[in-house]
Amino acid sequence: HPKAHTDDELNKIKKLITRNPHIGLNELYTKLRLQIGYSRHYASLYRVLKKQGFYGLEIKVKKKYKPKPYHTPINLGEKWQMDVKYVPKSCYTSNIPSDEKYYQYTVIDEASRERFIYPYKEQTSYSTCDFIMRAIAYFGYKPKLIQTDNGAEFTHMRETKLIHPVDVLLNSLGIVALNSYTFLLSGWVITSLEACKPNLPIGLVGLPYLSSPTIVLPISFIATRI
Repeated sequence: HPKAHTDDELNKIKKLITRNPHIGLNELYTKLRLQIGYSRHYASLYRVLKKQGFYGLEIKVKKKYKPKPYHTPINLGEKWQMDVKYVPKSCYTSNIPSDEKYYQYTVIDEASRERFIYPYKEQTSYSTCDFIMRAIAYFGYKPKLIQTDNGAEFTHMRETKLIHPVDVLLNSLGIVALNSYTFLLSGWVITSLEACKPNLPIGLVGLPYLSSPTIVLPISFIATRI
């Protein structure tokens, strides 16, 4: 064909690809224009590369995620989901010092969708253990299983022979711990956390009937159903 690439052009293209085996099509086209005065259309270069086998362009198609059917417990106490999030300063009321930090712990019973939340000044294993005991006192029963993410406040983040304080507590209570590495398995509690909008003021006051020197309670969101 009179408009086909010449042997000289093909040889120069082959040499450039040989020297740069991982070169991208855009970079290759630019180098050809600058170094050898390549004047053909971008699409022409793509077609000749495919035809000659110099440059295989493979398009990887990412498979769509197909969620599997999720088994929702029917009976109360079969499974709780628990998580913790930082409370933005925009949620503070005027009587809360702006230099203090709070972390909102949330637990939800999958069967009833009822949740219990409680704020702490520290996101630690001590806070987690304290929160679990408060949640059991609030619901009036122990769950068979508590699911969390793999945060350091719930489990050890690396392999160790030490037993995490939360595991010690759950083992003593006969509760199974499930630490998931993906939020897809903790959808209910994450949905409940997202329901707390940053622009919604939360009044934090002391709780008289539960003793703890570092704990305060958000009255407006102590227990809700989603």
